[in-house]
Amino acid sequence: MSVKDEDLELLADSFPYFKELVLVCCDGFGTSGLAVIANKCSAAEFIVYKLKEMGTISEEDISVVMEGFKNLDVDQSGTLTAADLLLLESSQPQG
Repeated sequence: MSVKDEDLELLADSFPYFKELVLVCCDGFGTSGLAVIANKCSAAEFIVYKLKEMGTISEEDISVVMEGFKNLDVDQSGTLTAADLLLLESSQPQG
């Protein structure tokens, strides 16, 4: 199967949250296509991938942590900011 660098770029742009890419028996792409994919991978995503690969954490562990993250990410931007924490604090009942 022939996969061009442009195909990898389209894949990275179209599916920013994909978790794994396996290229078996493929040709036609180079380091620039792989670089586009790698640039979309954060250090945190790479660490989680490696921990899963080593069997150190499970998918269930990740789900629990991600649920906590989603609860803190009030504006649903995908990053935790001071604004999220202020919004969270202001939505808590005063007691």
